[in-house]
Amino acid sequence: MELVSTADEGTVSWQFPPPGEFLTKGQRVLIHASHSSQRVMPNLRLLTVREAAALLASLGVEVMVFGRGEVAQQSIPIGATITDGMICRLDCSITPAPLVVVPAVVTQVTSMSDSSQAGVL
Repeated sequence: MELVSTADEGTVSWQFPPPGEFLTKGQRVLIHASHSSQRVMPNLRLLTVREAAALLASLGVEVMVFGRGEVAQQSIPIGATITDGMICRLDCSITPAPLVVVPAVVTQVTSMSDSSQAGVL
């Protein structure tokens, strides 16, 4: 289980999933912490749509979601004071796996007879 916070420090006021739910290995628990009772917009980038929507609902913010996957952009700036009736647009995308450069291997000598090196350049 990985613990992910929307702030560096403060009192935890919200968590997702809620207490008592079961998680599979590798899933994360998201917490929201703040220093005051004032509602401030957290950084939602890289949260799943489900996580971001649950957090915004806990802050009293309505959500409009465009796309799917993880939050790439949010319409309410990070750190803005949240007021009643606010609506936050979440532009989401499926995060692609990181790209790697394919090395040049033509004309290189290799031996696949050693099973420990099979498939490794």
